[in-house]
Amino acid sequence: MIVKFFKHGTGGGKAPVRYLTETYDKEEKIWEERENSKVLRGNVFQIEQQIDSIENKQKYTSGVLSFAETITLGQKEQIIDGFESTLFPGLDKTRYSSLWVEHREHDRTELHFVIPRQDLWTGKGLQPYFHSSDKNLVDSWKEIVNIEHKLADPNDPKRQRGLVLSRDLPRDNKNA
Repeated sequence: MIVKFFKHGTGGGKAPVRYLTETYDKEEKIWEERENSKVLRGNVFQIEQQIDSIENKQKYTSGVLSFAETITLGQKEQIIDGFESTLFPGLDKTRYSSLWVEHREHDRTELHFVIPRQDLWTGKGLQPYFHSSDKNLVDSWKEIVNIEHKLADPNDPKRQRGLVLSRDLPRDNKNA
């Protein structure tokens, strides 16, 4: 399993929700329901409205848990619960909201999440993930989950690429 937090989080609620649940057809120039996606937790409309109501610059935290394997519904529920309890230790589940959407693309199972940065009880800001202080905690949780569920470990030397190319290399150089 890989855990990735996205840098987005300042716009309205429509963009992150639409990314998770819809896809844009360039030929028809319309938004369509995304194939191979399924809402696992949360209310799409509520999350969008909550993000739009937040007045702070940073309105939401989003990211993905990505798996090389196919995982069962029970494993998904257990992993989501564990992830949320890692981000919100000791915080009652009624104090925050989240949207979890599963994507099955490219022979991977991806659990995408969007968490509005707002405490539902007080209306004040809520910071679910602060990279400099929470990275080690989330990495430790990831390693435990990978071991418990016998998931592929992205840090395993056997999975390491022999050659890593820079993303900004010209296409001709990459092909060579």
